[in-house]
Amino acid sequence: MSSKVTQRAERVRGDPVPTTFDGLMAMTETVERKPVELLPDPPPRERRYLIFSVDDHVCEPPDIFVSRVPARHAAAAPRLLSVGDGDTAWLVDGELRRWTGGDAVAGRRIAGVEDLLRSLSYAEMRPGVYDVDARICDMDIDGVYASVPFPSMVWGFCGQRIWGLKDPDLALACTQAYNDWMFEEWAGPHPDRIIAASIPYMRDPIAAAKEVLRNAERGFKALHFSENPQMLGLPSIHTRHWDPLLKACEESGTTINLHLGSSSVRPSVSSDTPVTVQSLLWPAQTMCAVAEWVYSKVAVRFPRIKIVVSEGGIGWVPMLRERMERGHRTRGAIMDWHEELTPAELLLRNFWFCSIEESLSMERRDQIGVDRIMLEVDYPHADTTWPETQAAVHRLVGRLPNGEVDRITHLNAADVYRHAVPEDREWMPRRSS
Repeated sequence: MSSKVTQRAERVRGDPVPTTFDGLMAMTETVERKPVELLPDPPPRERRYLIFSVDDHVCEPPDIFVSRVPARHAAAAPRLLSVGDGDTAWLVDGELRRWTGGDAVAGRRIAGVEDLLRSLSYAEMRPGVYDVDARICDMDIDGVYASVPFPSMVWGFCGQRIWGLKDPDLALACTQAYNDWMFEEWAGPHPDRIIAASIPYMRDPIAAAKEVLRNAERGFKALHFSENPQMLGLPSIHTRHWDPLLKACEESGTTINLHLGSSSVRPSVSSDTPVTVQSLLWPAQTMCAVAEWVYSKVAVRFPRIKIVVSEGGIGWVPMLRERMERGHRTRGAIMDWHEELTPAELLLRNFWFCSIEESLSMERRDQIGVDRIMLEVDYPHADTTWPETQAAVHRLVGRLPNGEVDRITHLNAADVYRHAVPEDREWMPRRSS
């Protein structure tokens, strides 16, 4: 490694750990852009299981906004620019935002943390990251039938950099443009493989409710909401502010996804903790968010609402359940809980949880609920199991009873997202092989 690269790497490692996603993305400016090594296409994997992935991501096309917003907004709409040296960046409210290496890990050789923090252009990504037909090919290679797509880190996992644009009218137009693109170009061409999910217009819960209903009418099954909207400068989930939006989700059967990091903040750690350590602690932040959602009584006011905790893991669920049960038993009066169901009962009725390679946690599936657990591939992010998802799932559930395996690998997701299970023999489980 050259002295110049070494100095840059040491500066990255020595910088204070970012507390927000904006801080993480700003680190791209300190990392040298080296040639990317894209790996050759892997051969298709043997299909033992029918797999629905309830958390994947996409890097959006350059014209997603400028080609869809009304003409009066076109000049101000976010757009992708060439910024030299083969690099690109989104111009958003006068600022440049780049995809990081973490947005597109699949199919790329990763030699160190700099490969995760550097900026990337389309040419440096595997096509399945940004092209839906190539994505379907990569799902076929991996043996994954269905996928729930989330935005890239540029826009935030509930679209906060879209609905948060400075001009409210532009923000609404771009939110609708994003959802139109999802319908027309990403989920639309492959409705049997891609489960359509929208982003909300969170500046106005009534307008957001209208957008949910508009999308539900054309087949959207889910909405990406924030794990903690107060961290985005909005009213907390403990208020009634969000009730119009939540009511629309319940009435339309739209599942609410709470992706880790959808509050734009990262786990709280010491300033000199290695940046990669934060990724180990996401489940702790997710557990805190779920506790708030339960005690907000959203699921009391909207008993049919479905809430999926995306990329948050499952190992913490038994502990939170136990803490809720003990708290209700010993401090129920202090906690002012007088509902028909206990907090722990709401947790196990209205929430679903997602797993990536958590074999030890799966041993406690009875305390979580077999009908509460789903799988995720997280393509193309750093946690992804692609292209070895079939093998990873076999290690996770291979010794479980067939009925439980079917629930975890696809039936729970099919129920939660109202998505049809394929009848094609090509996708039928072949666990005996």
